[in-house]
Amino acid sequence: MTAMGYNILQRLPQGKDYSSSDYSSSTKTAETTSERLESLKEIVGSTYPLSHLMSRSDFYGTATINDTILALPETLEQLQNIVKAARTLGLKVRCIGIAGSWTPLWADKGQILMDLKNLVRHDGPRLEMNPVRYPNENTGSGTITALASVMIFELYDFMEQHDVTWLSGLAHDGGTLAGIISTGSVGSGINNPVLSEYAVAMRIVDSEGKLRSYNMIEHPEEMGALQCCLGMCGVIYDITVKVVPNAIARQRHVFYPTKELLMNGSNLRHLLEKNFNVQAHYSPMTGMTDDDWKFLAINGSIPASYKAENDMMWTKLLDTNDQELYSKEPVSPPYIWPHPMGTTPAPPSTTPATFKAHWLQALKDSADEVRSYFAETTYHTIPNALRTGSTDHMFKPVHGTQFFFPEDNNFTTSARLAKIITDIIQEDLEHPYGPFVTIVTGLIRWLKPSDPGCFLCPTNYRDATSVVSMEIVNAGLPPDMFFATSDKVSAKLLKEFPHARTHWAKEFEFGIKENIVKRTFDSYGYLLQQFKAIRHMAKWDTENMFTNELLCEIFYGVKHC
Repeated sequence: MTAMGYNILQRLPQGKDYSSSDYSSSTKTAETTSERLESLKEIVGSTYPLSHLMSRSDFYGTATINDTILALPETLEQLQNIVKAARTLGLKVRCIGIAGSWTPLWADKGQILMDLKNLVRHDGPRLEMNPVRYPNENTGSGTITALASVMIFELYDFMEQHDVTWLSGLAHDGGTLAGIISTGSVGSGINNPVLSEYAVAMRIVDSEGKLRSYNMIEHPEEMGALQCCLGMCGVIYDITVKVVPNAIARQRHVFYPTKELLMNGSNLRHLLEKNFNVQAHYSPMTGMTDDDWKFLAINGSIPASYKAENDMMWTKLLDTNDQELYSKEPVSPPYIWPHPMGTTPAPPSTTPATFKAHWLQALKDSADEVRSYFAETTYHTIPNALRTGSTDHMFKPVHGTQFFFPEDNNFTTSARLAKIITDIIQEDLEHPYGPFVTIVTGLIRWLKPSDPGCFLCPTNYRDATSVVSMEIVNAGLPPDMFFATSDKVSAKLLKEFPHARTHWAKEFEFGIKENIVKRTFDSYGYLLQQFKAIRHMAKWDTENMFTNELLCEIFYGVKHC
């Protein structure tokens, strides 16, 4: 813990228990959602953009948000008045972007769901390029200030226009800036932090409806809490993020056997040191030979020669090592996979027609299609290189879960992760009642450990040399099938790695039989306590109105706080 962290806790009033709820739940709310909506309109006026939202699906089609009050403010004044009225009525407010969280971080039943997609910034454009404000700001090429509701690809387009970039970012065309910053979303690269740490300034509307401004130079402690705040510190109005000069990136897609990539520390270190962005996708059965597939089709079982550790990993590599050479190459637009793996009708099978191909052959055909599509080396500006996946034709529902682990110099954690996942896949494929595959892909990424001041950043490990993230994803299959495997993977990971953390927005409370709420509280330990201390001292939310039942359980041990 930093000295700053100890001082935060020491400055709190003594004798108060900060491990439980600071406030009792309100009793001022009306009985039904419709009544609460009418009470809200009586305070702010009937013309305010407020409505009764009966139901809304999350982005991935895995959950439904039911019976809430939808607020769509168009001005800062409307936003502030809605918050003040909600406080008066004892209502809670939770913000939502594209509803891209698998975890229920949104509003509980009968509360306010705040969507800022129609909000217009009162003192500037939607996105604004700023010069470096302070000599020691260390942002490289100034900063960008953007409304909370700005979409990530909208931000990338703006970066292109101003010849600046991030070196890490969201790969698919979804997500708002506030959504990815506030939940600790990740890109990739051992020299790149979680995306939360790109935020160097922020304006929020607090529980009293006041617009409050913070920046990393003048308010480092407050920014450490705001960078990854889960929406618990107020309504994020706009965010200022640091950027660096743009460059030409060489993009390569290499296919390695799992054991040669994840179980070979020297090879992995070389790739991570030579490329500023590395993403590795594991897909089951991609190591099967044509003879293996023929055996499966005829016998209905996996041949003894198949080993999951030989499955191929689709590895995306980005580097800027030779700008003189790369600048002479034709620069391509974003090289986006037009339909995510597993979502496209497979091309005609090349399996001999003398027998009927096994249904799992589609996995191989899809993997072969990906390999063919990404066969060539291409060159892009960095914002365009960060874009890989399209969600236009996503095969829903999509279930997923994600964990973070501290890594060492020899990448032994990565090797252990590979062993766990391939052993479980091998076991599923050798099941006596037939091979089962419930994971479409496993995404492995490596990141720089967070600054100690970013309290809730999932990569905040003091003694790690890097942090490895593993995300397992299923598309289109019934959730019970996915959870049958994800339960085993999650239980094994949590047992083998007691310091593992879950992604705040990646379904950490579903499909896992252990007490993940308590484990989340324990895995952050003093970091979580520091976040709560800053939140308390700053008086951003003296009524706990920016929480919901899940967050109250994690942070205060009760459902209503």
